[in-house]
Amino acid sequence: MTCKSLRAIGSLHGRGRGDARRRTSFATEIQVGATYVQGTNSLVMSLNEDDHHKPGKALHTWRFANLPTSGSCCTVQTGKFAKGIKVKKGAM
Repeated sequence: MTCKSLRAIGSLHGRGRGDARRRTSFATEIQVGATYVQGTNSLVMSLNEDDHHKPGKALHTWRFANLPTSGSCCTVQTGKFAKGIKVKKGAM
């Protein structure tokens, strides 16, 4: 997961479905708790392929806007992808 914003503060959480025996899952929901610091009041977050332990090609991208200002409690932003994005255990 990659969070591309220099002016937002937050933490990430994901949810999905999968098969533990096959070590393959599908991410269906990504959450970030974020606040706005300065500049454009938006956040772009992506789930990326693993490129040798660095973010690779974006599998899906979400954009969140109108974040609460820094100093207040963050608001959980939820990005959904109903069909799911295939992810593997041990990969970034």
